Amino acid sequence: EAGHLLGWCNTMAMAIWAAQTGNLVLATVMLGVSNTGAGWIAHDYTHGRGKWCSFMRGFGELCGGMSTTWWSDKHNLHHALTNVVGIDEDLMVDPALYLWQPAPENDSWLRKIQHWYWALPYSALFAIWRIDSFKVVLNRKLNG
Repeated sequence: EAGHLLGWCNTMAMAIWAAQTGNLVLATVMLGVSNTGAGWIAHDYTHGRGKWCSFMRGFGELCGGMSTTWWSDKHNLHHALTNVVGIDEDLMVDPALYLWQPAPENDSWLRKIQHWYWALPYSALFAIWRIDSFKVVLNRKLNG
């Protein structure tokens, strides 16, 4: 566990250093790697049991920017009903992306070129998940 936290600290430190020295491309890449690492570390702490995991459960909120309650709800539903169309939100990327060929009446000409632009809609998930997370916090009054 210390290795994962150290890796997160190193990539975040590299992002800060790169931004301060004007290397914005490197800063962007390192910030992306750091944020992704924070998400996986938070994943493990949220699944985990024991005092250390309970203590570190807020890591994802602090370092990844997502509510633990929102993430637990989304993730548990994903594990309970994995790849069930209409329920598993990980599959709800159409009409931006299609994970399989849809019925002809729901098809789009964009599906034929989605391999060129797939990174753009997936990058939008960063913002969408945080907005959804804030909605859960506000709607459930988890902010105190």
